[in-house]
Amino acid sequence: MSKLCIFNDCALCQNERTSFENGLTCNLTKKKPNVINTCSKIKLDEKYIENLKQYIINNESFEKKNNELVKLGRIKLLKYIVILILGILAGLYFGTVLKNLTHIKLFGYLGIFFGALITQIVINSYLIKINKSKHLV
Repeated sequence: MSKLCIFNDCALCQNERTSFENGLTCNLTKKKPNVINTCSKIKLDEKYIENLKQYIINNESFEKKNNELVKLGRIKLLKYIVILILGILAGLYFGTVLKNLTHIKLFGYLGIFFGALITQIVINSYLIKINKSKHLV
């Protein structure tokens, strides 16, 4: 039929034979596969062709699903980054208000820090709550 440059041609061929004593052997030559030579009498059966078609179909659907999940993940990540930035800005605002009321510059910096910290805690507790509810039966 055709020459394939694959070491495991016999595993793809209809003329392969497998046993516990000898492992994979050719039903025509009764020898083990040769790494150097390729078989000119390789005969691919319908089962192999069908498995290859199934693999291609499944691989394409896996790639589509993977792309959808990556897109969804990017949207969620963007949402969490926006929430974190809003929390930092809220902390900056309250820190500025405290700084102006008390005339202590440190409150401005602490407002940014605590705004980010509180936002991070809120996001993490929200994510933990969502994951626990998904795993409940």
